[in-house]
Amino acid sequence: MTGDGVNDAPALKQADIGIAMGITGTEVAKEAAAMLLTDDNFASIEAAVEEGRGVFDNLVKFIVWTLPANFGEGLVIVAAILLGVALPITPLQILWINMTSAGVMGLTLAFEPIDKNIMQRPPRHPAAPILGPVLLLRVTLASVLLMLGAFGLFLWSLKTGENAEQARTVAVNVFVIGELFYLFNCRSMTHSPFHVGFFSNVWLWGGVGLMITLQLFVHLCAGDEPPVRQRADRPGRLGADHGGGAGHLFGCRGGESMAAKRGGEIICGAANRTEESVGAPLAVRTAGAKFGPASGPPTKSVACRVFLERIAPC
Repeated sequence: MTGDGVNDAPALKQADIGIAMGITGTEVAKEAAAMLLTDDNFASIEAAVEEGRGVFDNLVKFIVWTLPANFGEGLVIVAAILLGVALPITPLQILWINMTSAGVMGLTLAFEPIDKNIMQRPPRHPAAPILGPVLLLRVTLASVLLMLGAFGLFLWSLKTGENAEQARTVAVNVFVIGELFYLFNCRSMTHSPFHVGFFSNVWLWGGVGLMITLQLFVHLCAGDEPPVRQRADRPGRLGADHGGGAGHLFGCRGGESMAAKRGGEIICGAANRTEESVGAPLAVRTAGAKFGPASGPPTKSVACRVFLERIAPC
């Protein structure tokens, strides 16, 4: 409702959105209205509605894009718990996915151009939910697909002989690459990416390139050195090895690995904890004895790192 006179004040007050003329309108009309048209140009109302619809559309696009990743991560954790297998992704990896993908790729949806036919749509009911049944079905389908892809490839990696850390790397990349391709699908809720145009939003390509760069940096440049242990063939040296060498670092005998730590004592047992058991409940066979801390332990940083990498995942 638009008005400028005193007699328009009741209608401006009763309307869902009352708009008073900012130049020629009376003070009574301005006080009763919810909005002022500062230039008294009705075309400005149309431009404001178009801009508002565009902002709302981009908000819906971001929500539809980001929910499947969160639901997919939760479904992966639930599936792993129900099946009694190692967790495909760790909390730190979930934090990495959410922080980098939402900030680097998700925000680029805010720069999506307004749909050309946006003013041809009927008005949206104020009480209508942000996500209707169709969008909820879309979010559910994308969540399940991400969960199946990440969890399936995680189990397949373990089955082909990869260790738990390598299998988790595969699961993380499934989520990141899946979100990357799904980002193009969420650029429009009614049209395909081919109709929208792949290069109509250059910011999106910048976010995709930055996300790929961050993933490559994490995998190729920021990896930690492998766990170390005292090699059996050279008892006087600490060599790089992927075996269960925490027992050597904490004073266990040759051929034994550290199974647990209680107070000031180290519990040593047979090296029966394989890479596949990372993340599973710790099962210690009583094949060893208790030994105190080693007389000449390595530096604290090495010991703590191996403890976190080998014992903490349990």
